[in-house]
Amino acid sequence: MLRRRQRQKRVRYQHSVGQPPKMPAGEAARHVRWLHDQCGMSLAHIARASGTSPSTTRRLMHVTDDEPMYRHVAEKILRTRPEEPMSLEQSAHVDPIGSQRRAQALVALGFTGPVLAVELGFNGHVPNFWRFFQATVINATRRDRIAAGYTKLQYADPADFGVDNQRAARLRNIAKERAWAPPSCWDSDTIDDPEAIPEWTGACGTPRGRYIHERDKIRPVCKPCARAAREAAGQEPATRVFSPDALAALLANRGWLAPDLSARMGLAGPDSVYRWLSGKALPSQVSWDLMASTLGVTIEDLEA
Repeated sequence: MLRRRQRQKRVRYQHSVGQPPKMPAGEAARHVRWLHDQCGMSLAHIARASGTSPSTTRRLMHVTDDEPMYRHVAEKILRTRPEEPMSLEQSAHVDPIGSQRRAQALVALGFTGPVLAVELGFNGHVPNFWRFFQATVINATRRDRIAAGYTKLQYADPADFGVDNQRAARLRNIAKERAWAPPSCWDSDTIDDPEAIPEWTGACGTPRGRYIHERDKIRPVCKPCARAAREAAGQEPATRVFSPDALAALLANRGWLAPDLSARMGLAGPDSVYRWLSGKALPSQVSWDLMASTLGVTIEDLEA
């Protein structure tokens, strides 16, 4: 009864000052995601720190911006700050490609999303783990947690973490379809290099590399090996043909739009990118090289 009277009193006061008891959830939801994704706080921790319920913080991870929520709950959320604020170094934005390659490599071993969401520092939140592959930047704390988890798991057996053989095989097949290289294909000095490619055979870029691809059924044959085999056979190297579809797929994989790419390439506007995507124009060699570098891929990845 007392609680009801207090709530009614608060509602009357809010109406009197022009603040309805409910407001859009967007700002509070973004704050919860920031605390969770960037500051590393679990949803239960956010609930305790804000004085709200765990069900509230879980719901705010998925609500739309215009969904209503009680104003006093939103205000509690918005007052919540990380208990251990990150240093400038920890919060600095870094390129995610090395971290994404590490996560992809562990999927290629057969580790599941639920296991990796725990071991790589995503607080067990599986959707956030899979969304991470579309990230264009991450903070240094996220990078360091993923690197630590990778070091722990790169020689481990998924079965030791409760992953059954059938599930592990399915994930290895998914990784193979997406050309996600396992840890054995990366060296510690190449995995963070945007220009590096996975060493699938130990001889990639040579005719022997192509032979090993065929012998061990390593599919698909990487482009450096295919080109080396053509050259060794006395064939003229294939004329490079730009692929709008390859560019569109790379942009979609990163969650970028044409304006995002043009801004990162330092172009005056997105018109050139739109023309490349539509096939109405071809990038110059300089633009092609810059595009590949910006996307963190090789120029071969943009070929037809």
